[in-house]
Amino acid sequence: MADETKQPERITVLAEEFTPAAMEFHRRNMSARGYRMEGQITPRRYMMIDGPGDPTELFEGKEYFAVTFGRKDGEEPPNCGKVARYQNPRLRDWFSHRK
Repeated sequence: MADETKQPERITVLAEEFTPAAMEFHRRNMSARGYRMEGQITPRRYMMIDGPGDPTELFEGKEYFAVTFGRKDGEEPPNCGKVARYQNPRLRDWFSHRK
């Protein structure tokens, strides 16, 4: 396993659809790698600011669902993904079949 001190503090994953973004935490076993999900999975548009001019749209202005994983600091975050898991019917059904 890679040296934990060399892993990034945060990793953000982009996906065209909600479900692949939501499943990434489990697919890559992020908890065992020392990460937790931060915030909500939401569609976002990305822009780059380079100097004083107007921002430039990335990905031709297309929205992607984003999920950010942050390094664990020993405390359970207010929304660690459990809430989102049960609010989304597709994820609720997927997780209920895994028990």
